[in-house]
This record gives sequence, structure tokens and C-alpha cells, in this order.
Amino acid sequence: MKERSKILIVDDRPENIFSLKQLLSETDAEVISASNGNEALMATLNHDFAVALLDVQMPEMDGYELAEFFRSEEKTRQLPIIFVSAVYMSIEHVFKGYDSGAVDFLVKPFDAKILLSKVHVFLELHNQKRKLEQSEKLIRDQYHELQDSERRFETLVNTVPDIVYRIDPEGKFTFVNNAIEKLGYDPKELIGTHFSKLILPLDLAAVSRKDVLTESSGDQVRQPVRLFDERRTGKRRTTGLEIRLIPKSGTRDRDVTGILQNLDDDSTIVEVNSSGFYSDRVENKEKVFLGTVGVIRDITDRKKLEDGLKKARDELETKVAERTLELTGKNRALTLEVEKRKKAETETQKAKQELEDIFNAIGHMAMVMDKDHRIIAVNRSTVEHMGKSPEELVGRVCHEVFHQSGRQAPQCPALSMSETAVTCVGEVKFDPLDKSFIVECTPIYDQNGDIRKIIHIMTDISDRKQLEKQLLQAHKMEAIGTLAGGVAHDFNNILTSLLGYTQLMLGDVEKGSVIEQDLQEVYSAGLRAKELVRQILTFARKTEDEMMPVRIDLIIKEVLKFMRSSIPSSISIRENITSQSKVIANATQIHQVIMNLCTNASHAMDEQGGTLTVDLVDVHLDEDRHVSGQNVVSGDYIRLAVTDTGTGIPPDIMDRIFEPYFTTKSVEEGTGMGLALVQSIINEARGVIQAQSAINAGTRFEILLPVTKKERRAEKKYSKPLKPGNGTILLVDDEITITVLLKKILEGHGYKVTVFTNPCQALTAFENNPEKFDVVISDLTMPDIKGDKLIGKIHAIRDDIPCILCTGYSRELTKNSDSIKGLKAILIKPIDRAKLLVTIQQVLDGETVQTD
Repeated sequence: MKERSKILIVDDRPENIFSLKQLLSETDAEVISASNGNEALMATLNHDFAVALLDVQMPEMDGYELAEFFRSEEKTRQLPIIFVSAVYMSIEHVFKGYDSGAVDFLVKPFDAKILLSKVHVFLELHNQKRKLEQSEKLIRDQYHELQDSERRFETLVNTVPDIVYRIDPEGKFTFVNNAIEKLGYDPKELIGTHFSKLILPLDLAAVSRKDVLTESSGDQVRQPVRLFDERRTGKRRTTGLEIRLIPKSGTRDRDVTGILQNLDDDSTIVEVNSSGFYSDRVENKEKVFLGTVGVIRDITDRKKLEDGLKKARDELETKVAERTLELTGKNRALTLEVEKRKKAETETQKAKQELEDIFNAIGHMAMVMDKDHRIIAVNRSTVEHMGKSPEELVGRVCHEVFHQSGRQAPQCPALSMSETAVTCVGEVKFDPLDKSFIVECTPIYDQNGDIRKIIHIMTDISDRKQLEKQLLQAHKMEAIGTLAGGVAHDFNNILTSLLGYTQLMLGDVEKGSVIEQDLQEVYSAGLRAKELVRQILTFARKTEDEMMPVRIDLIIKEVLKFMRSSIPSSISIRENITSQSKVIANATQIHQVIMNLCTNASHAMDEQGGTLTVDLVDVHLDEDRHVSGQNVVSGDYIRLAVTDTGTGIPPDIMDRIFEPYFTTKSVEEGTGMGLALVQSIINEARGVIQAQSAINAGTRFEILLPVTKKERRAEKKYSKPLKPGNGTILLVDDEITITVLLKKILEGHGYKVTVFTNPCQALTAFENNPEKFDVVISDLTMPDIKGDKLIGKIHAIRDDIPCILCTGYSRELTKNSDSIKGLKAILIKPIDRAKLLVTIQQVLDGETVQTD
């Protein structure tokens, strides 16, 4: 990507900067502005400018001083400066501008084309300067790379044992490596010497320049064109040939083994590989021959070895051929027969082993039976499932093994297959294994079409059937949860009317009268019903109550009071509650735990009666312990124990009582989730639970929970006095009884209320007169338009109106719902009168409201 040139504008007037930017937008340069000299100096630190346009008259530092600063710095010393002034128009100011380093001085008003032409000149100069700097850097880099390449080349070739050389177009050496010393020559003495000095005269014809010159003059070529000739003509780029070199006189006794060997007193045989190198001539696009590079390698020993090996190979091949011809005829027939038999035996063994491996690899119980249903073979899975060896199974009739009967079961697929002669599949329950299987029997026929064998495969579906039961039970639990949500919504609407009208009546009756006492009882019952709904939603996992400090003793007394009225009189209840300590837990979940344990205990004593004992005491553990697979650290705990004198739990199922869906009760009596849920709740409260039981001696469940010193967080109360209502409220709810109640409450407090039971009609009324209303109160679950969608449409019309949403339970709202962002408050039904009035006053005052 091409880097854009930059222009600096310095002017203390924004309108001047704006007009100059508009003018300079016709260039492709980036314009950067500064309102004073200091900003301009900072800009030069971060940018490289092609030209600077300076105003002369500026506060603190005028244009002349700024120009002198530019000239004093190395980076901006060559920066072209154009002064633009509307005040200083005299000649002396113009010359002062030139003295301070400017290249031009324009007086306003000036011709825009003149300024643009000058700027374009400096932009072009800046681009040319940048290109020149890049070219100079490229040349320097290439020069350094060339030097490094030359040094690497010399270092490399001087380590090569072969002779490496380079000659010019005239055939003179321009480079030769140190390996030439093996011939007695110094590399330096050969520089500038013709290459023919090293070649035996008899071999010079192969590299003669004369042949090339003869060919180029048009005369007939008398000798083949070889090494040097091809380099000059460009007919080939690489040539390899063998020639003889002459060692330097006086080196006959020198040891040149391994590099060059003396063939005789006068010469040495070498292999030469060379290549010409050329340069393109730009003006006429011709290749220019620059010389030849090559490698000379000694092949004297190789030549001797090749000759000796060729002679030995010829002799050996002759003897081997004679002996081979003699043995070939005798061994051919025997070899073919042996190979044929081995191949057949190997293929047979391989096929047998593959079939056996496949048979044993089948993950299901597989058997092979004869037509009389007698077992011939069993796979590994059958042996593992039956717990018997193959010898104990093979030879026996299948119904004796699986049904322990002397006759076949009527539903046996093997019996059906024998009658129909086709593959039969059926589901069979095998009592000895206490499992259910899908049995598939496939016949194998002989050449006459009669059944010879039966393939019997059994697929264990016990786990699948158990999962089907669990899935059915999970669907039932999910249906209960859905039902609980619907019941909560409707019941909370009923409670809203019940509690609301009771509060209204309490305000009208005489204080201390019998009617007031009766109404207080009705109100208390309504609050207990509200809490009961919360417990139902918690059980159905429709709400998530927070963990807080709770007193277990109060919950126990509430549970036992309920149990006393619901269990048979043959069961007595004994309580030993001495602890009033608190633990961090969820009160509703602890209520569930105690209720579950007490209910299980009463069921264990239903037939013969007995005693239900509940103990709650403080204990202190001096050291860490390991209880029920969990580490319990030392400290203060409360111990909750629920004991019965019932039938007890059998030892063989004691380890499974906390498993999900495990139960000894019938489908009508239990789901198998009770104790699993109890253990989950206790673990969440950082406690442990363990059970002890004996047949006909009763069961004891003991729970340890850590004691806490924390106190329950006090609810934040509204501190301001409640003012009389002032404003108009749009109230939308499809329940007529609730709208009548809320209208009565709100109008009794001074508000004007417009009521709609149809959200579409409410939306139409708001569209017609959006400024009429001060607050919107809407139910969530309504036909046609849900409350959150209605509020979203209302905010689209008027986004500043405060809105309050009411719902039967909070899980109906999603935390990431777009409509919630515009809400001021959310009220959970049943709605308390005081809470409603306080919330409306808060949203009208613009305060943040704590959501229920």
C-alpha cells in the first residue's frame, strides 16, 4: 500500500484550518492540523511532512519563531515552509519570513490555484526524495549482500576437496580454490594464467578455442565442439568430460592421494564439469558470455576400480550362469509345488483365524447351533455373560442353558425359525441372568437347501429398558414442573385478590375487634399459601432461592407439626431439639430434606407402628474425619438425626439408596429421587449425610452441617414517607378481579387509573394519547400480547414513561430479554399493597427499584 504524503497546517483560527483543509482535499495527501506552535512541534515528532503552511500571527509562538524551531531540528531542517498571512503584508514581513526559512509567503486573500500548484510541487519533490532514499537504501543493501555472498562463496569452495575454478572469456583463470595445491600449484600464481597450462597437449583439442572461431567464420569444423567452445557459443550450459592434467614440475614425489592420482610421470586423469555464465545486454537484448565456472574431480582410482570390477563381474557372471542353468531345471518343479501348498495352507489358516477373530469380536452374545438347537460354538461375550467356560456350554441344548428347562420356550425365535426357515427376531427375558435380550436366529443351509446350522445372536437391552423407564420418569417430573409453573401463576393471581382485599378490609374495620382478628388470620393464611407456592416452585426447580443463615430448629418444629396431622396415630413422634444454631442453607430445601426423611420413616412403620425420633444438637469435632466418602474438617456443627423403629433397609441395597431413580417402592408410591435429592441438598450446604440400618431394628439418618455466625441480611426498607398519589396510571391485566382490586387500591391512594383487560386495546389507547399517562403497570402472561412485548411497544412510542411488570413467578422472565432493559420495576405476585404503592412512588421519583 502506497504511503500518503502529509501536509502540516498551523493556524490558531479553526475557520482558517477548515478552509485550508477543504482546499487541500483536492490533493491525495493527508492533512494534519495544529492550533499553536507546541502542537505543531509535537506533530513533527510523529509525522514526516512534505510541506508546512504556517500562519504568521499566533499567540505564545508566532510563525517566524516556529519556522526557526523547524530549522534548528535535524528532522525538519529541510521541511518546505509557506507562510499564509492576512495581517502582515509589508515587504519587510515577507523578507522576514524568507529569513526564518520559508520558501514562499502568501498574503490573504490569495488565489487558491496558486497555493495548490505550489503544494503540488512540494508534494512531488517529497515523493521523489522518498523514492531516492529508498533506491539508495536498496543499493546499499544489495552491495552488502554481494560482499557477504562473495565471502561465503570463497569460504565454501575452499573447503571443497575438488578443484573449483572460474575463467574469463579469454580462458584465463580469475579464481581457483586451495585444492589446486594437490597438483603443486599455488592458487595465486594461476590467476591470469590461461587454463591450457594445466592440460595435457593431446587433450587440448577437446577444449580448443580454435574450433569455435572456425565455426563462427563459416569454415568447415574439423574437430567436435567441446568444453570451451560450447561455453562461448551458448549451445549447452553444462558439460562433463574427462581430460588429463599436468602436475607442476617437481611434484612427482608429493602425496596427492584422495584428490588427484598420478597416472604416470606426466599426467593425471580428472573429470571436469563446467557451465558458462552470461549477462543480458539490455540495449540489444543479447546474451554476453562472461566466462566459465567448473569443478575438477580426480577419477584415477575410480577408473582402475571400474576396470577391475568389470573383469571380475564378467568372470563371476559366467560361472553363476553355468551353475544356475544346471540347478534351475531341477528346482523349478519342486519350488512351484512347495509354494502352491504353502500358499493354500496359509490362506486356509488365515481365513480360519479371521473368522474366529470376527466371531469373538462380536460385542453381543453369539452362538452357533445345529438344527436340533445344540450349541456347537460360543464367542467370548457369551462366556463372559454366562460365567462358564466354553466346555461347559458346547454340546448342551440352548433352552437348558438359558431357561434351565427341558423344553423350548414358546416365544423362542429359534423355534420359530425352525418352523419358518427364515430369520426370526424376538425379545426374550432370561430369568437366570435377570436380563432382557433381543434374540436373532439366522439359518445356514446345506447344498440340498436343508437347515444345517443356526447363528444365534443375543443383544442385551436391559440397560436400554431401564433408561426407557428413567426417561419416562424424567418426563413425568418435567410435566410436574410445568404444571407447578402454571399452578403458581394462577394461584398467585388468586392470592393477590385474597391478600389485597384482606388488606383493604383491615384498613376499614375497628382496631382490636373480633373481625380484625379474623381478618388477620385470613391474611396470615394467605402469606402461608404464598410461601407454599414458593416451596412448590422450588421442588419443581422453577425458582432458585439463595443460601442464607437459617435456624434448623424452627423448620423441624414446623415439619413435625405437619407430620403429626398426616401420619397414623400408631406412630408416635419424639423430639430432642437443643440447638438453636444457624447454618448456611436454603430454608425451603432444608424443609424438603426433613419432610422427606420423616415421610420415609413413617412409611417404614406404617404396618406395625413405632416411634419417630428427631434429634438436633450442637457438636464439636476436635479433628478432621472421613464420613460417607467426604472429608469433614474439625469445627462446630449441628447434628440432625431422624430415627425410626421400622423394618430397616436390607444390607444388599444399602450402598444404592442415594442413587438417582433407585427405589424399593412401587411406581405409585415413589420416584426414586427422594434420597438422591436429599444428598444433593446437603452437599450443596457443605454438609454430609450417612445412614445406619438393621433388619427389623429401624433406620437412622444422621446429617452434619457446619455452624455459621453470620446473620441474615436485613431487608432494605423504604425510608421516605409515602405521599398521596398524583398522576394517571395505565393498568393492564387479563384477570378482572385483580384489575378491580388494584384500581381500588390505587384510586384510594389518590391516583387516577385507566384499566384494560385486553393488551391490544391498552396499546391503542396509549397510541392515541401517550402523554395522558404517568406510569404503566402490566401483567406478564396475557393473551395476544405478553406484558414484556407490550411494554416494548409502549417504549417505542414514548421511551421515557416508567413501566412496572407483574408476574406469577420470576422464572417467566429471561435476564437477557430486551424488554427488561426499559423496566423500572418487577413485582412478583401476590402483590403487597404497601409494596405496590412504594414502588409506584419510587419510579415516579426516578429512583432505582429493588426487584423482588
